[in-house]
Amino acid sequence: MKFRLSALTALFLSAVTALPAAAKDTWPYDWLEWDRNADLWEIRLGAGAYDTRFFSGKDYAPDGVVVNGEVVAPSPEALRIIGSPRPYIGVEGAFADDPIHVFYGGLTWQAYFLDNVYYGFGLGGSVVSDTDVTSDRSLGSNVLFHLQFNAGIDITPQHSVQFFMNHFSNANLADDNEGLDTTGGRFVYRF
Repeated sequence: MKFRLSALTALFLSAVTALPAAAKDTWPYDWLEWDRNADLWEIRLGAGAYDTRFFSGKDYAPDGVVVNGEVVAPSPEALRIIGSPRPYIGVEGAFADDPIHVFYGGLTWQAYFLDNVYYGFGLGGSVVSDTDVTSDRSLGSNVLFHLQFNAGIDITPQHSVQFFMNHFSNANLADDNEGLDTTGGRFVYRF
């Protein structure tokens, strides 16, 4: 886990050092555009795989695929002071041997650091259909926290493609906390 987090940090720092000098002088606020899509709805649809071992400690990796869908609402004006996060709800349905389905929601932030390239992260909660991933692996609770990271490229102002990572865990509030991860890609439609 330390290596992967360090690799992400190195990637981020290399992107920052590649910015024009004028952008670096105003770090961290002026060169990041936080609210470009704050007044728009988004529908996100895609697919992914369980447990690519980014956060979770053991392989689950059943045969099959996870279908992911999210609806992101416009940001309420009151949230502008914290970067215009938008409320979201999502679902992951697994087509696998031992499926675990997830319903989740929370707030998501999005920042553009180039004209059509952005990253985002979300914080919220989730409910899972089953706590026992395998006979020796348990999520510990049906109600879990949800963390999300995504990075995307706008094809048009209304269309985007996105890489996403979802992490579901109980943050060690239960005896078992193996966590469940999903990594994949999706298409985004804004209106």
